[in-house]
Amino acid sequence: MAVEVVTSLLQQYGQGGPCSDTDTDFVYHNSFLIADPQEAWILETAGKHWAAENVKSGYRNISNALSIGTKIDKMSEGLKELAQEKGWWDGSGDFNFSEAYGASQDAGQERKECGEKLLAKFSEGGEEKERVCQGFTCISKK
Repeated sequence: MAVEVVTSLLQQYGQGGPCSDTDTDFVYHNSFLIADPQEAWILETAGKHWAAENVKSGYRNISNALSIGTKIDKMSEGLKELAQEKGWWDGSGDFNFSEAYGASQDAGQERKECGEKLLAKFSEGGEEKERVCQGFTCISKK
C-alpha cells in the first residue's frame, strides 16, 4: 500500500532541506492525497511524524494547512507523546492532529474552502472522480 511506502520513507529519512534558496529557515511540512480505485487516503506530515485518514466517502482536498482532526486511522509512533512533550496537547480529550501540529486555524483556510466548493460542484451526480482543481489536487470518492 502506498501509504506504508511513503510513511516508512518519511520515518527513515525525514523531510529534507529548506523550501527557499534565499531563506534557509523557511521550511514546511507536506500533505498527500493517495488514491486508487479501491481506496483513498489523506496523509499529513510534521517532520518525521505523520497522521493518515482513510477517506471512505465524500470528498476531501488539501491546502496550505493541516486538515486531519480527530479521525486518525494511522499515525506515526510517538505522535501524541511529542505533542504532549511540546505542550501542544495536554493529553486529555480526543487528540486533534491539525490543532496540535498546525500553525494556525486561518492558514490556508480560504484556499481550502475554495477547493471544497469546487469539489462540491464537480461531485454533483454522485460519480467517483479524481480531478485537479485550479493548481491543487482534489479527490472525490463515492
